[in-house]
Amino acid sequence: MCVVTAVGGVAALPYLISYIGFTSGGIVAGSWAAKLMGLSAIYNGGGVPAGGFVAYLQSLGTLGLKAKLGNGIGGWVSG
Repeated sequence: MCVVTAVGGVAALPYLISYIGFTSGGIVAGSWAAKLMGLSAIYNGGGVPAGGFVAYLQSLGTLGLKAKLGNGIGGWVSG
């Protein structure tokens, strides 16, 4: 049951990332992602740091989660 829940959570993650505003077209104006980006810029002196949390989520939104994780999860669950 735990493995199924974990796999379901990982499978839902790309949809959640897109839903909050990190998409392949960039950060959606007025979304939670935009608010998070604004907060990150405020706390980092006016810019969003490369390699930071917001940048990482945006890269997942742009490339898709599967591009980052590959087939490692599916291979681990099935075999």
